[in-house]
Amino acid sequence: LGYKVGVGYHHDKSVTDEIITRIRQAGGVAYPLLLDIGDPVFIKNFLAEAEQLLGGIPDLLIHNTAYFHPTRHQEPLWEAMEAVFRMNVQGPLWLSSLVASQMFGGGGGQIIHVCDMYSEQPLKGYSAYSAARSGLIMANQSLSLEFGPKVRVNAIIHAMAPPSETAKEPPADGPMQKNTTAVIHAIRYLLTAHEITGEIMH
Repeated sequence: LGYKVGVGYHHDKSVTDEIITRIRQAGGVAYPLLLDIGDPVFIKNFLAEAEQLLGGIPDLLIHNTAYFHPTRHQEPLWEAMEAVFRMNVQGPLWLSSLVASQMFGGGGGQIIHVCDMYSEQPLKGYSAYSAARSGLIMANQSLSLEFGPKVRVNAIIHAMAPPSETAKEPPADGPMQKNTTAVIHAIRYLLTAHEITGEIMH
């Protein structure tokens, strides 16, 4: 669609390299950007590097990361719960706030949070995850009030298969994989729906 793309990664740069190769083969511009969504220093460095490599303030942020980790109450761990909240709501809110401030001071823009259905319904063994993701939905709506209408902030919620008792991430062949095309269509709609902000699309 003509965007210069910065692709954030944390652990596995090989997946990011594959994405960047596909974008470049299609004639696009793309760069890998190191990001630890749970570390405010990494987040600031990520934004500075994005501005340098992509040639200016971003006008679109699509946040689609998630730290999917169980926190069972039979064996509660403060550190595990803290990490879930830091990486699933505090970090994304910090990133979005910084980007929105940049956009607001420039020509405007849009932030889209891609979330899953456990933002709105509980999942046994993952209470901290569900609580954090529901917090991100509220943060999404709050940011839309803070920065709108110049900066639009919307969210997309997709379905995903319940994990097994031992899984730390959803299965690759579940509904989440099948919903990829639907999510892309929703993103493309939001890019052109200039009157919509603070919306949660299902």
